[in-house]
Amino acid sequence: MGNGDFTPANGVVSGQGTFSDPYIIEGWDISAASNHGIWIEYTTAYFVVRNCYVHEGAPNYHGVYFYQVYNGRIESVESSWNLWGMVVWSSGSEEHGNSIADCYVHENWWAGIYLQETSHTILENNVLVRTAYGIHIGGSEYCTVSGCTADNNDYGVYLTHSSWCNIQSNTANHNTLRGVSLYYGSNCTVSGNNANNNLYGVYMSYSERCKVRGNTVIENSYSGFQLSNITNIMLVDNKAEYNTNGFSLIGFSSLNNVLTGNLANYNGDYGFYLSDTGGNELNSNSAKNNGDHGFHLSASNNNILTSNTANNNLGYAGIYLWSSSNNTLNGNTANNNDNGIHLGGSHNNTLTGSIANNNNYNGIIIEASHNNMLTGNMAKNNRWNGIQLNLAYNNTLTGSIANNNNYNGINLAGWCYYNNIVSNACYDNTSYDIYNAGTGNVFQYNSYDTSSGVP
Repeated sequence: MGNGDFTPANGVVSGQGTFSDPYIIEGWDISAASNHGIWIEYTTAYFVVRNCYVHEGAPNYHGVYFYQVYNGRIESVESSWNLWGMVVWSSGSEEHGNSIADCYVHENWWAGIYLQETSHTILENNVLVRTAYGIHIGGSEYCTVSGCTADNNDYGVYLTHSSWCNIQSNTANHNTLRGVSLYYGSNCTVSGNNANNNLYGVYMSYSERCKVRGNTVIENSYSGFQLSNITNIMLVDNKAEYNTNGFSLIGFSSLNNVLTGNLANYNGDYGFYLSDTGGNELNSNSAKNNGDHGFHLSASNNNILTSNTANNNLGYAGIYLWSSSNNTLNGNTANNNDNGIHLGGSHNNTLTGSIANNNNYNGIIIEASHNNMLTGNMAKNNRWNGIQLNLAYNNTLTGSIANNNNYNGINLAGWCYYNNIVSNACYDNTSYDIYNAGTGNVFQYNSYDTSSGVP
């Protein structure tokens, strides 16, 4: 069908095919049992399909099918029980895009709306329910999905091998697998979406240079944000609550991402979980009241954590590094956890200006770790020790404050060797201000009243 086929015999009820007077295809009830319900291809004329009902095309035919179409619009169309509800393939350009708005697309077999190799297509205020993919975008660019509802599908909004797309202000709830997914996406924006009660809320894999801002993910069975092998992604001002993990950032190819101002509270396990990743920055994020660690880094190196808050978490530590090296932690707060900050099997890290108070056990623990630098930290009113070193050597602890702890201010347990304890202030601790059970440790210019084992 080309421009010359916009005729009354083919369903056109009015219009001249211009921008100001488009062809109108309206008011039809169409069975797609023997062919695609509305099939338009190779057109550049302006047209609108509206107020139609297209149905019963499954398992072979689609409700609406566009191929190499420009300047088309679908509005207020219902499409159900087709193979794909609506398809736009190899269509659209910067000045001659297509749009689908205010449609109800339900009970289709494969996808509600499917865009393939398409550009400059806008999907807005559509409802897509009870199908495999609510919205599926593949191999496309400069497409926008805005204000849509994609609930009770397998996947809500799914984008793959696409770039410069904008996924904004949508709802993707109660999907069997994922609310919003990006797979091999680049330079895309995901903003202001709600993705709740899915297996994963927002799922990104093998994507780069995207912005993820202001999304809310609640009560997803696994992670609120599942981020795998992503690079140069910015996640800003997102909220993840009551998921298993709030944010999971995993994979050796997950590099150079920035997470700023995000909230990960009341999750069953971890607030922020990083595994096998490096070169990321986490700034001014909050992880509170999670079932395990607020921030967990495993086998993750060369990351920077600055001004984050990890309070009232129920697991072993507010901030926990395991087998992670060359990380920089600046100005973080970890209060009212079991332990505040724990470095286990982690080396060559820098911990500066942190606050670890009122924890159930220790404020800061350095365990089976070496060559770490701790400067200007505060550990007060912890139930056990302010700062504890265990099985640790060649660490430097300087300029820190460890007061009013129930056991010791600074505690060097057994098997601690050649650590430098310099210019720290420790007062009013119940047992000792500084306790040393190790060998070869150096103590210089510290301020304290009581000690044991300090030469």
